[in-house]
Amino acid sequence: MQSGAPIPQGLRVLVVDDEAMIRTLVRRVLGAEGCQVEEASSGDEALAAFEAALARGEPFQLVVTDLGIEGPNGRELAARIRGTVPDLFVVLLTGRSDDDAPSDGVDRVHHKPCGPTEIRALLAAARAHRGA
Repeated sequence: MQSGAPIPQGLRVLVVDDEAMIRTLVRRVLGAEGCQVEEASSGDEALAAFEAALARGEPFQLVVTDLGIEGPNGRELAARIRGTVPDLFVVLLTGRSDDDAPSDGVDRVHHKPCGPTEIRALLAAARAHRGA
């Protein structure tokens, strides 16, 4: 059975971090898992990417954001975008040991540093959230 619509290879993911090395690591791991990944280095850049994806009719399904980004920080970003895509899964990465409570649109908090194993576990949680 064939359909005219392309079959997505994986979740559409927005990775937001001001550290290029972390964005690259997350992109590579998630890309290897079949995800379609876009990157942003600030909250404002993330909001623009988020709105562009909505306008294309391809909303993100997973957002992985650092807490300490410029513009709206990670929690503020999550709060602003959460209502737009109801089944969006938001992961907050933080280097702060005192910030581990999900809230304001954040589904999961993960402490840095994180490696491929932890990133894959976050992806599994996002897929479980979506029922995939």
